[in-house]
Amino acid sequence: MYAIIAAIPLILVIVLMIFVRWPALRSLAVGIILTAIVAVAFWGMAAMDVAAYVVYGFLSAIDNVIIIYGAILIMNTMLRSGGMAAINRMFTGITRDPRILTIIIGFTFGCFIEGAAGWGTPAALCAPLLIALGFPPLGAAMVCLMFNSVPVCFGAIGLPYTNAMSVISGAVTGLGGDPEAFGVAFSRMTGVGMAVGAPILVILAVGFLCKLFGKNKKFSDVIPAIPFCIFASLVFDGLYLAVLWVIGPQLPSLLGGAGTLVITLFAAKKGFLIPKESAFEFGSDPEWESSIPLAKPKESPMKLARAWFPYIVIAIWLTAANLPQTGMKPALQSLAFSVKDVMGLEGVTWKFMPLWNVGIIFILICLLTAGIHGMKGHEVKEAMVSTAKQVWGAAVTVLLGVAMVNIYRYSNLNASGMDSMMLVMARSIADVAGNAFIVVSPFIGVLGAYMSGSNTVSNLLFSGLQFETATLLGLPQAIICAMQSNGGAIGNMVCVNNVVQVCGTTGTSGKEGKLISITIKPAVVYCLIIVALMSVVILTGYDPYPLG
Repeated sequence: MYAIIAAIPLILVIVLMIFVRWPALRSLAVGIILTAIVAVAFWGMAAMDVAAYVVYGFLSAIDNVIIIYGAILIMNTMLRSGGMAAINRMFTGITRDPRILTIIIGFTFGCFIEGAAGWGTPAALCAPLLIALGFPPLGAAMVCLMFNSVPVCFGAIGLPYTNAMSVISGAVTGLGGDPEAFGVAFSRMTGVGMAVGAPILVILAVGFLCKLFGKNKKFSDVIPAIPFCIFASLVFDGLYLAVLWVIGPQLPSLLGGAGTLVITLFAAKKGFLIPKESAFEFGSDPEWESSIPLAKPKESPMKLARAWFPYIVIAIWLTAANLPQTGMKPALQSLAFSVKDVMGLEGVTWKFMPLWNVGIIFILICLLTAGIHGMKGHEVKEAMVSTAKQVWGAAVTVLLGVAMVNIYRYSNLNASGMDSMMLVMARSIADVAGNAFIVVSPFIGVLGAYMSGSNTVSNLLFSGLQFETATLLGLPQAIICAMQSNGGAIGNMVCVNNVVQVCGTTGTSGKEGKLISITIKPAVVYCLIIVALMSVVILTGYDPYPLG
């Protein structure tokens, strides 16, 4: 009974997003109000305690909001400075084979952009570039959506991972664990899951392009390109996992994508594994075309070294800051501001470390880039203002998401002695699913991304639930939480926000339903790969970080 009551706010949020088609912002606003009512009326929480955890949630989300703003600001700065146009030119003249261009631009460059920015920017930036190289707009949108899954768990400088840990770190501590050590295990299992599925996803994306948009309408047209598909995905996997193991969860997608981009560009120029027979050709269909003139980045004769400047600085800074050998991390974290006992709630303390927040570093790098790229004052202002408008909805969504999860998580602070709403729901799911929960786990992540438009928000909503359910079932929490994050990343292929955004940038608005009906198929395949892999790992008895 109480599990159903606890689930009502979450179910309502899902219904409002999926069936009523309300945006995540409005849906979560209703959700947090209903969650607060349930906490007070049924769990016996004091209204002031609920308010305190809401405020604490808002404060905790500030870090993430600044990161989102800084990441998107870099994209808008590059579009207005001419830097993105210079990068676009780099890709021309490599090869005429669309299958290879799909991999280099859609996959490798998309992974890099996801690592730096996230929030749907890879599909929105890479698809117009593919269109400029002769791709049907709808086909470009499709492959970019499919590719925007592999790097997402560590996109936007590891933001989905960071949000997941912000939700479950208290539970880890409560079971006697070290959140930092648990985070290492969780992030590594997350990376392994995505890496194993990457080669299959790359082949599927190129195959779907051949089948649906090729002149011959044959999936088999992917076969000549399979060696390059495997080569590119394995190079990415190797770099991605190496960075994850050596540096940590902030940089695997960014550095893995950057390194793979350089290697695949060099390989393609040398003709390595490039199909020898006549190049693949697209078919023609008015349904695939754009219905509006597409916006283009500002043209500029800028040289590549200047164009790549912000990304080079970001990669160097973040690598140095995260390597323990440099000693930068404790120095950067030494400057901190805190709010103790938020709204009088003892032990609830928020801490903000400005020099450790990569969003602030992004903003500073953008200002430096504006000078180096010769931007005018009004262009800088336009970039900042347009970024604020873009980020507003996502920022408030994150604020509401963290606050809502906080009420679920800490609703055990009540006069009746009841367990938290999150734990009550977890017990109910554990009773119903049993050990078959492992099959359900990644699809919960997909659902969270679909309804919220973000792996970050999916992790905010469901990481705590997945952790508690795993604990009750005696399953490895690090593995189940990794499957949640994997599912949230895979859900980027079908989430409404991403689909609407890429359709808008490719001029294919109105085709969103068609795209989702296509991308749901590889999304299910990817999830089943994750389920099969993690089932084998669990059956061997392996637990990367055992907790009580």
